[in-house]
Amino acid sequence: MVTNKRRPKPTAVEVDVTIPDKVVTPTEFAAHLAIMEEMLHDVARSLNAEADSIRVQIRDLWPGSAHARLRVVAGPRGEGQAAPKTIVQAAKRHLRDIGQGKARELHVSTRILQLAKRAASSAKPAVYGFSDGSVRLDKEFRHEAVRALSPTEHRHGSLEGRLRDLSAQGGYRPLRSGLRAGLVTRHREITVPCSVAREVAARVRNAFDRRVRLYGVVAWRGEDPVGIKVDDLKVFEPNASLPNWRDLIGIAKEWGPPLNFEDE
Repeated sequence: MVTNKRRPKPTAVEVDVTIPDKVVTPTEFAAHLAIMEEMLHDVARSLNAEADSIRVQIRDLWPGSAHARLRVVAGPRGEGQAAPKTIVQAAKRHLRDIGQGKARELHVSTRILQLAKRAASSAKPAVYGFSDGSVRLDKEFRHEAVRALSPTEHRHGSLEGRLRDLSAQGGYRPLRSGLRAGLVTRHREITVPCSVAREVAARVRNAFDRRVRLYGVVAWRGEDPVGIKVDDLKVFEPNASLPNWRDLIGIAKEWGPPLNFEDE
């Protein structure tokens, strides 16, 4: 007799996010909750699982303090993929490796390092709590994340992605113009800090939120770009301005036999 047994659902796992400060703004607290959620999804992808193989939910909020307990459960595509417990343990391990200065030798990904650095950049340190201990994201932690993100080589090249985060201050070795930008690469969705030469600053401003290819000296950390000094760029036309297939029929005829694009 054959019986169909349902596989047991993966056990939910809890993670605490706390900012141990007397005065915490909603924006500061929400930023840490969002970073933890984003980090867990990114760890899931690094384990060859779908981003939606887990769901991160708020289980408890403590009144009078910036303390939340998150519940990580299997998502709609969680069957047969990394369990929530495996993903949370990997996230904890990455954070501890960063804090102990072992991120580079243990190959913590650039994406995880960027998220950890952002979390530790707040003026008010946060504590991420796990079942067997916690990690404090303070100035020392941020220092280790920045050190691990330092480039291993520089070479002329180009990067393609979408321009975001235009700013006039701070950043990766800003030039005299002071213009900064963030390029979200199409590969691995890494946000690359960009320092922009004065000669192309206006063109970069006009290309905000557009797909571009930036040219210049690229700083690399292994296979990942971690910065670029931009001296030229190419702006791609948005899809809306490109001709559709019906407009191309006449052009295609000049290249060879007539093509039939009509539905059969």
